[in-house]
Parts: sequence; C-alpha cells; structure tokens
Amino acid sequence: MEGNCEICGAFRKWLHTHHVKLQAEGGTDAEGVKKICANCHEDIHGGPCGGVGRGRSSLSPEARAKKSKTLLRLWADPEYRKKTLEAQQRGAAKKDYTAIGRKVAAAWTPERRAVHAELLRRIKRKMLAGRWSLKYEHCIECGTSETPHQAHGLCKRCYGRMAMRARLKAKAAKMVSSPTYQMLLAASKPKA
Repeated sequence: MEGNCEICGAFRKWLHTHHVKLQAEGGTDAEGVKKICANCHEDIHGGPCGGVGRGRSSLSPEARAKKSKTLLRLWADPEYRKKTLEAQQRGAAKKDYTAIGRKVAAAWTPERRAVHAELLRRIKRKMLAGRWSLKYEHCIECGTSETPHQAHGLCKRCYGRMAMRARLKAKAAKMVSSPTYQMLLAASKPKA
C-alpha cells in the first residue's frame, strides 16, 4: 500500500503495518496499528533501546532475542548467553572466507600447476594410446586420420570449414533480415 509514513511523513510506495502493542505481547489490529515506512520500522525495532541503527547487522544479540520467541527462550539460559557473547567477542560468529582463498592460492603454486597440467597430458596420451580421438577412429566428415583431431569428431581442416560455414550462415541470416535487403527484395519483384 502506498502513502505517507505516519512518523516521518515521507511518501513511500510500500508501507509497513506497525502494531503499537507488539503481537508477541498480545497486540491486535483493533488495538491500533500505524502505517510507517521501512526505515522508521527498523528504527523502532532496530536494537535493544530502539533506533540504534538499521539492518540486521546492527542488531545486538539482545535485540535479536527480543524479536524471536525461540531466541528469547534460549537467551533466558545464562549458559547460552555467555557462550554467544564470548563467541561474538572472539569473532567466531563470522567465518573468514578470504583466509580459505589465501590457503588455496598458496597451495596452487605455478610449479604445482605445471605438474598438474603435465599429469593431465600424460593421462590423455595414455587413454588415446595410438587412437585418433577418444570417441572416433577418423574424421566423420572426410574420413582421414592423418590430420589431427580438433573437436566433435572432426579434423582441424573440417572443423575450420564447419566454423566458416556457420559464420557465413549467420551473416546471411542477418543480411536477409535487414530492412535494406527486404526493401530491395520488394523492389525486384514484378508488379502484377
């Protein structure tokens, strides 16, 4: 629903329905609701004191606990509360993926990459073992096994020809669909 926020007065396309008495405390629509913008709604529910920032990241564990019945039940447990606060202080709540990336980058040195590439080349040579390709004995277009295999069962020469035909076909399709060609075609037809 669009309209003006009842708190700040800003016009918004979408307004939130804010219950004056929280639904968790038994509030209903009949007891009073306000149509407010998302920013004002976050300011109201933003933190333990209300209005201490915007977005989920600005919420303290206490504020998150107030918003969720499950967390409220857990937060009542002093052991859970202690563990959560300690983990937050240590920074264990967030996993550092950049550190993982650095470890992987450090492990794949240029020497190791070269060894890995050579190993893959050896495996491929062993699998081919005198064959023209893994799947075909010769080129499916011209039948030769003298020219090296390129891709899709075609030798380098036939693959090049196929690619050229595809490019020409695409160019012709583009030309035929051009307005200039259509105009020339219409002009060349005999009028009845």
